[in-house]
Amino acid sequence: QVVLEISFQYQFLIEELHALYEDYGADGYMQVYFDVASHLIAEAATEYSAYQFFSSKEAIAIKMAAKLDEYFKAHLHATIISLQIQSSQLPDSFNTAITDTMTQRQNITNAQKYLEQMTVQLGTEVIVAEKQRNATILTAAGQAQSTLLAAEAAAVVAMQNGESESSAYLNAKHTLGLSTSELLRYVWYDQIEGQSSDSAQVLVGVSPSTYLAPGQTGSP
Repeated sequence: QVVLEISFQYQFLIEELHALYEDYGADGYMQVYFDVASHLIAEAATEYSAYQFFSSKEAIAIKMAAKLDEYFKAHLHATIISLQIQSSQLPDSFNTAITDTMTQRQNITNAQKYLEQMTVQLGTEVIVAEKQRNATILTAAGQAQSTLLAAEAAAVVAMQNGESESSAYLNAKHTLGLSTSELLRYVWYDQIEGQSSDSAQVLVGVSPSTYLAPGQTGSP
């Protein structure tokens, strides 16, 4: 059951004041107005649910005012200016259900806000992780590139040294008139001299297989 407290304002139709007096006398209209309005309002209230009184009170008041105005103009020599639903006492079960519903909605709102917050947080962490990964990849790529460049430079130097030595040996061959075999012995002696820089020996007619460093002995 819904208990309503309603107030309304009316205004007499000037052209029907004489008829109003003839129908209800000086003050008889007031009780008639109250009874008729109570009946019409109760009848209109049955068209709405407790939830509608809770959520659409103003819209219901407008429709009730229109219904009263139509009847008052037709039968009671007056017009309804406005109508207000001052209060509505809803059933306890409905109030409990409303409270539970509002609580659930609040919980849903809180959960949605938490989800949005976590989504933003996780998105930020993903961005940070991607930047760290990219930085690691760039560092590794830089180190690899540096190693590659160093290896290439060393290869170039070794090739240049080899070319220089080859050119020097060819010049020595032509200048000294050496054969290929003699050039090979010359190269061998040159390498041995480099390994024993403190020796001033001059090796003539010595086979490479019988060469001994200073201080060592061997079979003739």
